[in-house]
Amino acid sequence: MEKELAERPRLPDLNTLELHNLNQTLLTNTNSSAFKTRTTVISSVSVVLVLLALIGFLVWRQRRLKLHTQKNNLALTKIYDDLKNIGEPMPEDLKDSPLHDKLEYLPYKKQYEIANENLEKCIVLGKGNFGIVRKGFLKMAAPKTEEQEKKRLTFALKSAADQYGCSEGIR
Repeated sequence: MEKELAERPRLPDLNTLELHNLNQTLLTNTNSSAFKTRTTVISSVSVVLVLLALIGFLVWRQRRLKLHTQKNNLALTKIYDDLKNIGEPMPEDLKDSPLHDKLEYLPYKKQYEIANENLEKCIVLGKGNFGIVRKGFLKMAAPKTEEQEKKRLTFALKSAADQYGCSEGIR
C-alpha cells in the first residue's frame, strides 16, 4: 500500500486563496459550457421546427394545386363530353379531308351563336393576310330592363380572309 501511495502523483500544496480561484474557474467553465450546450440545443430545435413548418406548407400547397387541377380537368372533361355528343358522326371518307369540307360535322352548340340583330358592325380597324377586323357593338340578347337594353359591349369582329369564297368574311 505504501508503494501505491508513493507512485501516485502528489498534488501541490495549495493555500485557501488558490483553491477558491481554482473553484471559480471550474464553475465559470462549467457555466459557459452549459450555456453553449443550451444555446446549441435551442438553436437546433428552432431550425428543425422551421424546416418542418416549411415542409408542411409546401405539402399543403402541392395538395391544393393538385385539387385545383383535378377540378379544372373535370370541368374541361365535361365540356368536351358535351361538345363531343353533339351532331352526327363524321363519315370515314371525310376524316382526312380539309377542315372546310367537314364543317357541318364538327361539334357545335346553337346556344353560343350570336344573332345578327344583336350585332352592330362599324368601321374597319384593320386588314391583313388572314382577314378583316371591324369595330362592333353587341346588344344584350334578352334584356329585362331599359338599362340592360341600352348597354352595349364593344368588341372586335374578326372575319376570315377570302380563302373559301367569302369576299369579306362573315356578314
